[in-house]
Amino acid sequence: MKKSKSAFTLLEILIVVSLMAVLLAAVEFFYSGTVFSSGDIEQKAVYVENDLNLYSQLSRQLFSFFKPRNENFLLTKDRLAFYTLYPVFYSGGVKAVYIFRREGNGKTEVIYQEFPYPDGKLDSNGTKKIVIGDFSNFEFQVLNGGNWTENFEGNFTGIARLFVDGKKFLITGKIE
Repeated sequence: MKKSKSAFTLLEILIVVSLMAVLLAAVEFFYSGTVFSSGDIEQKAVYVENDLNLYSQLSRQLFSFFKPRNENFLLTKDRLAFYTLYPVFYSGGVKAVYIFRREGNGKTEVIYQEFPYPDGKLDSNGTKKIVIGDFSNFEFQVLNGGNWTENFEGNFTGIARLFVDGKKFLITGKIE
């Protein structure tokens, strides 16, 4: 009986190595695509979280607002001020002030300030502040006499809307 020596030829080895290389390249392509897309999803989730945090804080504070004086609400293009029983820094009734600092790149930086008691001066700033975030396409309006406006002074009508990063939020507050 004759023993046969079988060995792989160079051509067979090259074919197997080529197939393995193609398989590994495909796996790497799909894996890296998944990793990069998950990073984009995480970044979008952070933006949505910031939008919802701003909406949530404004909703709670406007629903908890109170009227210590005749004028309890001031809204301009770059400022929102009112009295609320939903403070962030202090306890009790406070003056809440939102500063809308518009930047040249189309973004708006929203800064929240708080004064520890209702001082009757809605046009002044608070004593403690925090930057809430930078938002694109930012706009805040209230309903006044059937029309939406960015400038309002007086008693809060109870309905506002917030445009931020391409999303629209409706805010309903307490009406007295």
